[in-house]
Amino acid sequence: MFPIHRILVVEGCTLSGTQCTGGTLKAIDPNNMNKTNIGTIPSDANSIFAGGIGDYLLGIIGVGSGSNTNSDIVFVDLQTPQLLRITNTPTIDEQVVF
Repeated sequence: MFPIHRILVVEGCTLSGTQCTGGTLKAIDPNNMNKTNIGTIPSDANSIFAGGIGDYLLGIIGVGSGSNTNSDIVFVDLQTPQLLRITNTPTIDEQVVF
């Protein structure tokens, strides 16, 4: 079994219609509950999911609304820390395969 290394949360997210604007992705160290800012959620995102093992995670953000909802790929680096949008193609649906 793997110990919990970090807990990811989004703080300060204001839902405006179907968009999540102004949110900050943060990592919480479960040993001392200290928070580290990872990055700002892209302004056109309406959801975010990231997964993996260790300090380097791949994820997706949901963009668009209704039947036009697609996903873009993000990279979460817990060491640096940073949140990078790898793709920016809101009309093309991309998925991460683990």
